[in-house]
Amino acid sequence: MSATTALAVSASTWGVAMALSPLLQVRAIVSNRSSRGVSAGYQAVLLVGFALWLAYAAAIGNAARWCRTRSRSSSA
Repeated sequence: MSATTALAVSASTWGVAMALSPLLQVRAIVSNRSSRGVSAGYQAVLLVGFALWLAYAAAIGNAARWCRTRSRSSSA
């Protein structure tokens, strides 16, 4: 398995964890009975996920995945 394929699988798998990560925040809100503050687990899951996606985009050389593209309206 190439490094790019490994990054793709890791980023996709971690994407599922990112989708479920709000549950960590909900758990913290319920246990503290307050929405003040953010769950450290929630932030950690998001941070790792974003780093994996950026690494994958860099590995495949696709800048469109990690930086904003210019608006097409300026060329019209």
